[in-house]
Amino acid sequence: MMHIGVLAALIVAFPSAVVSKHHRCDFQGPGGYPPGDYGYLLFCAAAFHKVDDNHARYICDNTTTQVADWNYLAPQVLEIGTPCGDGGFGNSDQCYAKLWGICFGDSKGIFAASQGCRYLGRKDDCEWLQRFEMAQLPPYIYVFRGQWT
Repeated sequence: MMHIGVLAALIVAFPSAVVSKHHRCDFQGPGGYPPGDYGYLLFCAAAFHKVDDNHARYICDNTTTQVADWNYLAPQVLEIGTPCGDGGFGNSDQCYAKLWGICFGDSKGIFAASQGCRYLGRKDDCEWLQRFEMAQLPPYIYVFRGQWT
């Protein structure tokens, strides 16, 4: 019984050791333009795929690579997966790039200026700042990888 008291005291004293904070997609990177303008290379254009009435995924065109999902992590949360962390979508020969860029867009590669583009580290994942109903989700998520180590 004493062990339970010690465990409870540890949880109160060190809550971050028990529950880690999930990253938010808030890093704006080098500036306000799309990643390609800064020398980033397009990794893929990931199209919206409705899984059911409550879930969606973003799958790269011409592959089965999933880069994001919606409503799995938490209600109305769009989560961008890790490029190169455990279970990441990047290939090992592409994971030298420290930063990756994410933009919302349409099928023609026109980016949604209202959302801007965000950046994440190669071993990070993140949740988009805005919450979405399914009808508000972007048709495509464009993923770019940096060329630098």
